[in-house]
Amino acid sequence: MNLSTAEQTFEVLQNSDDPTFAPLLQTVTVPPRSMQQVTLQNTRVAALQVRVRSLTAIDPRQWVAYGSSVDNVTGDSWSSLGVATVVTP
Repeated sequence: MNLSTAEQTFEVLQNSDDPTFAPLLQTVTVPPRSMQQVTLQNTRVAALQVRVRSLTAIDPRQWVAYGSSVDNVTGDSWSSLGVATVVTP
């Protein structure tokens, strides 16, 4: 979700602890004051990790990331807000 008044571009990285899983990278551009929902490209791993990184300068208070999933058999659903982290080299 982009709360700023300018278009923003984000990088979405899917990774896993599974050694057979090749990381996947998507680039998502979100118009000003709007949200863009994207489908992850591969969710068939046991320990999916998703990282979202802004590629354009933006105040961290002006964007939000979240993830949701639905069990197609039971109809159960889950949602989680993204958590800001500091990545060290």
